[in-house]
Amino acid sequence: VDIEGEVTLTPSPIESCTQKDVELQVKKVFVVSSAEPRLPLLIEDAMRPDDPVIDGIQAPHA
Repeated sequence: VDIEGEVTLTPSPIESCTQKDVELQVKKVFVVSSAEPRLPLLIEDAMRPDDPVIDGIQAPHA
């Protein structure tokens, strides 16, 4: 992500940041590299038992 903006002085110190006396006034935001829109595995895959034969569940064949 690229951000274009203006750094301005703050009227009072910002305690929750490392730069306490300045803030960024964001003008534009650019997504340079978007994330993969899907997970590398499905939630259903994560919920399957470790040994499907013991639990009586048919495992899918790839």
